[in-house]
Amino acid sequence: VSMLGEPLEELIKASNKFCEKISNSHVPLGACKFSRYATLVSSSSTEYSKIKKSLSELNVNGGTNIEEALTMAASNNSAMAKRHIIVLMSDGEPTMGMSEEELVDYAND
Repeated sequence: VSMLGEPLEELIKASNKFCEKISNSHVPLGACKFSRYATLVSSSSTEYSKIKKSLSELNVNGGTNIEEALTMAASNNSAMAKRHIIVLMSDGEPTMGMSEEELVDYAND
């Protein structure tokens, strides 16, 4: 629950700012949240206002399963996109799944 309060508020602000920065690009964007498990918040879409609303409703749970979040984000990428980029926002080290070093290799693949 280390994201409780200000850290979660800052994450939501950063997510909103990211959506605003890319809003004119019409690039499909999806979002998932993760703690012990990853959950799809918004499937790939250019409807940034819906994505921002979904992200504003995030809540805090325990755990940091970055591996599951990366797997979900990679599988949710739009088939129309030529290039896939995953932006990962976390406040800490993984507490389950792959280690940091393994995650870097996994993300690069």
